[in-house]
Amino acid sequence: MSRLHAVAAALGIVIWGTQFVVANAAMEHMSPYLLVALRFLPLAIIALAVVPKPKVSWWVIIGYGTLMGSLEFGLLFLSMRVGLSSGLASLVIQSSAPLTVILSAVLFRVRPTMRVAVGLLLCVAALVVIGAGRGGSAPVAGVVICVLSGLAWAFGNILAGRVRCREPFALALWMAVAVPIPMLVLALIVDGPQATWAGVSSLWGPDAVTVVLAVLYLGLMSSAVATGIWTFLISQYGADRIAPLSTAVPVIGVAMGALVLHEPLGTEVLIAGAVMVVGLFLVTYQRRRPPNLLDTREPAT
Repeated sequence: MSRLHAVAAALGIVIWGTQFVVANAAMEHMSPYLLVALRFLPLAIIALAVVPKPKVSWWVIIGYGTLMGSLEFGLLFLSMRVGLSSGLASLVIQSSAPLTVILSAVLFRVRPTMRVAVGLLLCVAALVVIGAGRGGSAPVAGVVICVLSGLAWAFGNILAGRVRCREPFALALWMAVAVPIPMLVLALIVDGPQATWAGVSSLWGPDAVTVVLAVLYLGLMSSAVATGIWTFLISQYGADRIAPLSTAVPVIGVAMGALVLHEPLGTEVLIAGAVMVVGLFLVTYQRRRPPNLLDTREPAT
């Protein structure tokens, strides 16, 4: 990997790892549901105005947006609202990787290798320690909701894998079209019109700069810039070399939570986090197969 691409990968990791403390700041002024709606609104506008629609059905766009947008981030932000720290949220949401493997095994009979199975066990052990709250004040409800967020992400991975869209970045933008209206309706139902309007009005209130920057960071930097970097790097180097780098995201998330929000870090949570990172690496790492020099077939086009 070139030095420039290595810097780009590090930038994407830092952007993703920092989004949890940014979301925490935004939710001081609005509900999780409204934040999700506002997060994806700029992306939806960009997709409709600039990006050609990917060659998939509207049902795929709606389903992908519901899973990877409304459910994943709605549940993630809700878990933080009920008390899960931003650092632990960045760690627990990574349950999506082992859950994707488990769903593939259950739905499509894809048998995991021994390495992946060991990684799954390590991830589950780490989640049990975190869920028990032994390293601090991790609420069980917050952990469970965050794992459900990871499950939605895992189903989104399964859907993306089955569809095999040749324009993954376009799909990542167009899925945003399916998010703002349903989440705004949910905010109106759950929070009520008055609280929802108070959240919207924070965009031009006394703390407008903080709120607007937080929403734009989540929508543009995290969902557009970081995703674009990742999509480009995977196209250049392959998922087998790039995907394991994402195991650094919870490291940044936990560090930012401790540095910015002064979130306590018990010894057992640090150990569980390290075990989770190792488990995630084992699950996501794919050994590159050497080329078969005896295979003279033309590549499929």
